[in-house]
Amino acid sequence: MRWLFLLITTIFLFENCEQKADPLTEKTYTAEKIGWTIQLPDKKWKEISEQELNKMHQEGSEIIQEATEMKIDNSDIENLINLKKNQPNYFLASIQPYDSASFKNYDEMVKELHDIIKVFIESKKISAEYEIGATRIDGLMLDRYIIRFHSKKADKKIFYQEYYTCLINNYVLSIILGYNNDRDRETLQNILQSSDFTMSSKF
Repeated sequence: MRWLFLLITTIFLFENCEQKADPLTEKTYTAEKIGWTIQLPDKKWKEISEQELNKMHQEGSEIIQEATEMKIDNSDIENLINLKKNQPNYFLASIQPYDSASFKNYDEMVKELHDIIKVFIESKKISAEYEIGATRIDGLMLDRYIIRFHSKKADKKIFYQEYYTCLINNYVLSIILGYNNDRDRETLQNILQSSDFTMSSKF
């Protein structure tokens, strides 16, 4: 479960820190280990560097260890494709080997992930609404958790995070969409819905 804390803290850091990003040079991205291919957006979106992501993971580990005295090992988290247009609008994807010894089953892991996210957000005294569901993409069922954040600022803007998780080829695939407007939500959903999972991965 420690990697879930790390994931949540990394998202918190992403919201509060600026990251370096590189222009996109490809039209598609493929993660061979899980047989997953997606269509990439236009050049308004950029790819967050591996160096920046590793830095975020390290900072996340330090925050968790300071708060919980829990030693964090993030060595088995593999960053996949991580994109951003600007600070509130991003697409993050990673995988980690599924350790069946750590959980009774995948569904319990997902429920605990949702619970931890909610507790983490409430600990930051952030007002939010939550929606649990699922969606089928290219024949594969993904668990979905949507969070609607209420801004404390005078502009009263609404910010959304959508968490998608699934178990595939003995890996947990985690995808996070962040957005604050309908146009970028549509772009992010188009990326997600373009997912092509090879037949060998659909079990």
